[in-house]
This record gives sequence, C-alpha cells and structure tokens, in this order.
Amino acid sequence: MINYKKAAQHLKLTQASHVAICTALMLASTPAMAQSFLNVGTSSSASSQYTYWVSVGQSIEAGTGGMIIPTIMETGASVDNLRRMSRGEIELGLATAEAAGQAYRGIGAFDGESEMSDLRMLWCYAALPNIYVTRTDAGIDNLSDLEGKAYNVGIPGSSTEAQTRTVFETLGITPDIQTSATADAVDSLRDGQIVGFTKAASSANVADASFMEVNTTLDVKIVGMDAEQIAAVTEKYPYYSSIEVPSGTYPGQDAPITVLAVAACGVATTELLSDEQAYDIMKAVFENKSIQEDAYPAAKAVDFGRLTTDLATIPLHPGALKYLTEIGVDVPQDLKAE
Repeated sequence: MINYKKAAQHLKLTQASHVAICTALMLASTPAMAQSFLNVGTSSSASSQYTYWVSVGQSIEAGTGGMIIPTIMETGASVDNLRRMSRGEIELGLATAEAAGQAYRGIGAFDGESEMSDLRMLWCYAALPNIYVTRTDAGIDNLSDLEGKAYNVGIPGSSTEAQTRTVFETLGITPDIQTSATADAVDSLRDGQIVGFTKAASSANVADASFMEVNTTLDVKIVGMDAEQIAAVTEKYPYYSSIEVPSGTYPGQDAPITVLAVAACGVATTELLSDEQAYDIMKAVFENKSIQEDAYPAAKAVDFGRLTTDLATIPLHPGALKYLTEIGVDVPQDLKAE
C-alpha cells in the first residue's frame, strides 16, 4: 500500500535537492564565466619595472576578488608593449607617457605607423631618470665622449632605447650602438665589450639596483647631460622633460646630475579593455597601493592621481576618468576622452 504522505514528502525533498544542485552548479559556474584574463606587458625581468608590475597583478587580483586575473609578461617595455597592444596581444601594460603620446599621434618612435587613436591612459606611478652608466676607466665625462665607442642604448623596443637614440641623433653623437636586455648589458659592461649603457632608474633619489650590482665588481659612474644638451633635445622634442639626480645618490657622485626623465604609466585601449574593467583595475590598484609599495618602494611618496593628471600625454580611459573623478581628482579637460 502506497503511503502518499511519505511519497509527497520524498517528492518535495527530491525536487528541493534538484533545485539546490542546479543552484550550486550555477553559482559555481558564474564566477568562472565572469572572470577576465588579461595579458599585461611589462619590461625585462631584471628591471624594477617588472617587479612593480608583478605587484600590480597581485593588487588587481586581490582588489577584484579574483574576477580579473592578470598574466604578467616579460617584454621589451614601452614601445614594444604599445606595438603588442596595437596587434591585440596584450590588453594592458607599461608605457612611458612620451611613448604613449607618440603612439597616439603616430610620431617619434611610431612615425609612419598607424595612429593608436583608441589608446588611453590609466595611471602614472613614477617619474624615472634615464641614467647613463659608464665604466670609470673609459674616461667618459660628457655624452660627446661616447663618439665611436660601443654603447648599449637600452632594451630593444623600450622607451629608454628610443629616447637615447633620439638624444644621440639630436646632439650629433654616433656611438657604436648596441641593444640588449639589462642583464646582458651588465655582463657586457663587466667584460669590457661596451663602455656603458642607458637604464631607466627606479627613482631620482635612490641608486639604481643595476648600477649598484655592477659597482660591486667594477668602478662605474653616472654621466649627465649639460644645459645646452638638455635645451637642444627638449626644444625639438617638447614631450621630454629633465630631472635632477641629487648629489650623493650614487657612490662617488659629488654634484647633482641632470638627465631626461620618463614617466612610467599604465595604458590600455578602449577596444581591448572595457570601461568596467578599467574602473575595477584603477580601484584595485589605488586601494591596494601598499602591495605595490612593498615591492617598489619608490611608489610610497607618489600620489598616483596627481602624477597622472600632471604627466599624462593622452586622454584618460573612460573607466579611469570615472574612478579618478569619484575620488576627487581634478582632471584637466584635455585628458577627458573625446
């Protein structure tokens, strides 16, 4: 004899279990469906910039609760990253303000290439001096002394390489130019294959790690640019600016040294990064700044919002503009996307 009451209860339990199972499966699958996986272009793994961007990846993943998963890629830095972005290979990455400005307008290092009209700024996090590291025994006291000598201008495809070539061309100096990753440049300097190399230091007030590494086994020094050289370059290329490295920053440096600066920033395109993603990334980066400061101490004294509005050379990404506006940053009209 069938117990209809028990059968009904069993049916209800079965239906409830089925609903619960379906709901659980839906919940389990929803985050995976909503997750974004982004390729992030950085620099050489030997660079402090790579270290910084690893911490950016950690900040983004933590700040979005794992909904945005960045893959940090070692690349040739700014110029290389912008070209990769134009090909759709990366969605986000490092670019100096001047390299971004050139790519956006199709000038400078990007002369003859299509304008990246949808390129947008996210945030700037550092103003970096491009230092000229030379062997002391090479007798290089002025950039003009590099004429005809083997010299490494930086990582291939980097903003440092592009700027250093521009400096030499503007000043009419013709070294025997070489390019390589920073670690290889350090080895070549030690072996006497080159007399020096250009490197974007992590700060104007803290000695660069690559310099200090070389200096443990080889006597090296920093060579600056004189006032006439700075004026000649910045008059022709107004998107470059100079920066002073205070005396005593490097061993044996008894006077201030002036070089050109680069502003390190995060950029993306409106095609590859949605407004919502850009907003979430900005919020994660700004609200988890301590993660970045632990990995990249130079970020501690930097106001990301102010530096971005001071140094940006292209409009802000709509998602970045929304976030900066929300936190009270006064954004100039020329940085608001058209």
